[in-house]
Parts: sequence; structure tokens; C-alpha cells
Amino acid sequence: MIYGFITAAMAVQVILTLESRGLGPSEALSLAACLGPLQAAGRAIDLAIGQRLNGRRMGLVTLSLMPLSLAALWLAQWVPVHSIVFVIAYGLSLGLLTVVKAAAPLALFGSEHYARIGGALGAPALIARAAGPLGAVWLFSIFGNHGPMLLTLLLASLLGTWLYMKAWPGEAEVA
Repeated sequence: MIYGFITAAMAVQVILTLESRGLGPSEALSLAACLGPLQAAGRAIDLAIGQRLNGRRMGLVTLSLMPLSLAALWLAQWVPVHSIVFVIAYGLSLGLLTVVKAAAPLALFGSEHYARIGGALGAPALIARAAGPLGAVWLFSIFGNHGPMLLTLLLASLLGTWLYMKAWPGEAEVA
């Protein structure tokens, strides 16, 4: 749910946020255009190494890329090259997140009630995705710049990663 909020917020703010970090409009658009191919690359990485990592580890790798990307974008106001780090980490995370969202409920709860559990998990995520753009605009309107919005999304992504770790069964399954 948290990641649905974040990704929907960033979907409508990514170009403006890149511009707020010091990039020109064409540079921001060019970097944002790289997100789609990087999502495909993330899915290719899952195909290549996903079977070597258990579901929990793959999820942690995926979810760790999101706060890394948002931190890089926040820092890009001082070091613009961090915008490239953002695009790479965020794009890969988006691609891998699609796989994790489908695989994690199966690994956690089994296949017997997968469709029902998927629906129950999907409904709040859809609401969060609808609220994401509104939340981002609201934060921008309050603070007048993208920095506080990015910090809020960064903190939310850290919370989401922590909750994911707490929701997964003990470390015995990680081995």
C-alpha cells in the first residue's frame, strides 16, 4: 500500500522533481523516459537471478532500492549526478516491485486462497495509488518545493521496507 502511494505520487511528479533538482526540462524528460526500459531491466534481472534468492531476500533487495532512489533524488539538489542514481535505482525497483507484489503473498500465505488474499491486499493499494498524486500535490502546496515531499516519500519507503521485513516469517526461511 505504501509503495502504491509512493509510485503513484512520483508518476505525476518525477519530471518536475528532477527539474527542481537542477536539471533542465529536456534533461528531466530524458531521464524520466529511461524509467520504462529500467523497469524492463528489473524484470530481466529477476528472471536471471530471482531463483537464486528466496522471496524475502528478493523483496528486501527490491524494497531497498526505493529508499535509495528517493535519497539520491533528494541529494541531487546538491549533486545533480545523483539524479542518474535515482533513475537507475527507481526504475529497477519499479520493475522488480511488480514481481514482488505477485510473489510475496504466494510465498507468505500459500496458493490455497491466493486470489482472495490478493484481492484483499489489492483494494487498499488501489486506494493508496489514487491518493498518491493528491498527497504529493498537497505536500508541494504546503511547502512550496519538492524537498519536503521527497523526504516524506523517503520516510514512507523506509517504513514500507521495515513493515515488509516484519511481515515475513523468521530468518530461518532466509537461509
